[in-house]
Amino acid sequence: MSLIEIVTLTPAEMAARRDEVLALEAAFATPLAREDQAGTEHATQAPRDHPPLPGFRCVAARAAGEGPLLGLAYGNHSLPGDWWREDVARALPPTAAERWLSDCFALACLAVAPAARRRGLGGRLHAAVLAGLPYRTAALALPETEMPALAFYRSLGWITLREDHRFAPDGLPWRMLGLRLSPPASPDPARAATPTPRIRPFVPDDQAPARQLILAGLGEHFGFVDEHRNPDVDDIAAHYLTPGHVVVVAEWEGTLIGTGALRIASAREGSLVRMSVAPAARRLGIGRALVLRLVGEARRRGLRRLMVETNRDWYDALGLYISCGFREYALDDESIYLEREVEGEVDGEGGGTDDDREP
Repeated sequence: MSLIEIVTLTPAEMAARRDEVLALEAAFATPLAREDQAGTEHATQAPRDHPPLPGFRCVAARAAGEGPLLGLAYGNHSLPGDWWREDVARALPPTAAERWLSDCFALACLAVAPAARRRGLGGRLHAAVLAGLPYRTAALALPETEMPALAFYRSLGWITLREDHRFAPDGLPWRMLGLRLSPPASPDPARAATPTPRIRPFVPDDQAPARQLILAGLGEHFGFVDEHRNPDVDDIAAHYLTPGHVVVVAEWEGTLIGTGALRIASAREGSLVRMSVAPAARRLGIGRALVLRLVGEARRRGLRRLMVETNRDWYDALGLYISCGFREYALDDESIYLEREVEGEVDGEGGGTDDDREP
């Protein structure tokens, strides 16, 4: 098999290889989906016939030495006034539109020639087109019928923003997906000097502050708390420790600042619940340390799969879980469900001081 390289294509180079680009775009979606897009003023057109859009980037996979194109990925910075962005924004709740579209790279196309598939080119193109982008998020539209493509994007951390979106009243249904990017960050001396919290097992003396922290987090997000719907936090030891589940807390200078629990469902599966971090302690990696500690505890117990459920609009929680290796596998009107295999590891697993592991 010949060597395949990933290269950047300028708009002029795309135009020079117009027939190859068109052939790859034809592999991007089903014929009906291509026809549906052709009937709309799609904001992320390739610049082969148009001036390049702001922030345009295109990468291609080709056989080494100026060989034929085997794959293509391109997109652009989505700006206010773009037809695609405005159409999607109207379909999302205002907070979601602001979160996902205000600083967004619109991924317009990621296609691999049929003969070159199952070689990992899709993942390589995806990584290359998004590498080092200075934007907060990326977004794309995917035909609802493209289930293999949905599985591919979910495996890379994309989550569903909206289902059954139609760019035209009688058009095909599309699924809007979003991905949180990690722009290059400037060093933060204050953050670097932040003390590392102690992650340790829950003890009975933690009951009152843990309950208060969990309920306060729910109240902050939902605007109210029905304490009768959360009986498990009234006696955490009885609901979690006695049946054999795991509860850990984050402690900083004697103050409880985070909680998390692993509920063991079977010999192979478990779920994360009651994840909460005090507002003043957020953005310091404490939530991540708690999640990864619980993943480690699941591994020690021989579990194979972990799941977590959260609200579709709880974007900070979604970003946390995805950064810890969880991937969307299902959703309903209110919740999104994520999973990860326990065997694999992500960078930083076991974060926080962990010299107080349970025996």
